[in-house]
Amino acid sequence: MTALKNRVSGVLCAAVLLSLATPSHADEAIQNATSALLKSVQTARGLDTTAIKDPNGGGGTGGGDNGGNNGGEPTVTAEAFFAAEVHNLIYPRCYSACHTAGGVSQAQGSRLIIEGPGVNQVTLNFQAFRDYITQIASGEVLLEKIANSNPLSPHGGAQVYAEGSQPYNTIAEFTNYY
Repeated sequence: MTALKNRVSGVLCAAVLLSLATPSHADEAIQNATSALLKSVQTARGLDTTAIKDPNGGGGTGGGDNGGNNGGEPTVTAEAFFAAEVHNLIYPRCYSACHTAGGVSQAQGSRLIIEGPGVNQVTLNFQAFRDYITQIASGEVLLEKIANSNPLSPHGGAQVYAEGSQPYNTIAEFTNYY
């Protein structure tokens, strides 16, 4: 356990130091540090990504009662999961294609706008996806748009990821937090 604590401390210190770098590199450094931290926790627990859940969001299998009482074992929040697993699937792919302020999707009425490079890019994109899932539409609608699987409400930019693909399943797992 001491090795895990040392690894976590090292990863967090690296994230802080790297975040002092240029803004365009800061988000990437934090995302990489978050991913490294997630992998360290998963390795220490002998689990894969699907086994660690946010105690305040959808049904976890990582131990405990899913109400935060998990015997002191770390849990991954929806935001940490988004940063480590989802953000690289949607940025820059969806951003550069359409989902940017003033972009094609906004002109067509989409309310999912992705932020470009900047100090708070990952956090702002997490908030945009969270709000889309919880306030604007739903996780089901988001997945339909990604797979372009609803002929009554097609995704204007065609299919992003095929239903059942690894990227689709990762985003589906993120929607389970809500």
